[in-house]
Amino acid sequence: MKKLSKRIKISLIAVAIILIPIAVALAWWFLREDGPAEVSLEAAVEQVENTADTTTETSVQATEDGTNLNTDDTTTANEATSNSDIDETDPEQSTDPEQSLNSEGTTSTTQTEDDDTLNESDGNNQTGDDHTDSEDTEDNENSVSPPSGIAGQWMLQPGDSSSDLTDNPSVSFAGYRVDEVLAGGIGEFTAVGRTADLTGTLELTDTALTAVSITVDFRTLKTDNPSRDRQVQRALNTSEHPLARFILAEPIKLSNHSSYSGAVVGDLTINGITNSTTFDLEAQLVEDTLVVVGSASVVFADYGVSVPSVPVVVSADDHGIMEFQLFFIKNN
Repeated sequence: MKKLSKRIKISLIAVAIILIPIAVALAWWFLREDGPAEVSLEAAVEQVENTADTTTETSVQATEDGTNLNTDDTTTANEATSNSDIDETDPEQSTDPEQSLNSEGTTSTTQTEDDDTLNESDGNNQTGDDHTDSEDTEDNENSVSPPSGIAGQWMLQPGDSSSDLTDNPSVSFAGYRVDEVLAGGIGEFTAVGRTADLTGTLELTDTALTAVSITVDFRTLKTDNPSRDRQVQRALNTSEHPLARFILAEPIKLSNHSSYSGAVVGDLTINGITNSTTFDLEAQLVEDTLVVVGSASVVFADYGVSVPSVPVVVSADDHGIMEFQLFFIKNN
């Protein structure tokens, strides 16, 4: 009986050792939030339009508040002037005839002086108007008109690296997507890592995209799992090669100035290794912002990157998707 009891205990312990990781994996699977959606031009454009609407509403509200404040100040000043005039007026009227006569004479003299002053004022106002017109003409001649068209250099508008990049972010970002298989036959999960720590420029003529340069700091890539983030940093060897870069390899002809959809070939550098890579790219001009989204399939081994390993994850694909959402403003 003692041997049987001991065997039962050992069996129970073994079952517990097996079930606990599965239970943890199940809990993580059902309690986790879904990963961010893939980059989308429609979603990016919507973010730019919403930001523009918010900025306009704030500007209008600030203008209205300023107008109300100026009106209140003017009303208060007028009231103060009226009270001052009342205080200076003598409530007791003089009944002395001589004083009244002197008052009439003074009034007449004052009226004459006022007429002369008015005539001088009219002349001065006319001269002032001519001077103002001259100044306005000079200002218009010296003013610099804003750049027109798309030709020129466009600067990437980076976002705060602490920004929330999980739900339709309104800032520029770059990152990756990798499919994972979880332990216990639970299912698959797409790990998504992103960072807003990037810089870049692009150059356009009236008919072509001639240059693109984007640099991404992989040290700030983040997912929903800090343990995975540490493994990714080791796999990407960010301690030695923290930056990834993309350089356009050849110009792209543009059929119109408002949008583009097609393939873009360039040199992608990760972990100090450079390979030619083709990105599927979409772009649209929204007012003064050029919105660009794109993605490309990347094989880890091509860049000397090993597949990251994370607890409760049985395996991960040996390739992933590199994606980006970029907002550019024309450099004046």
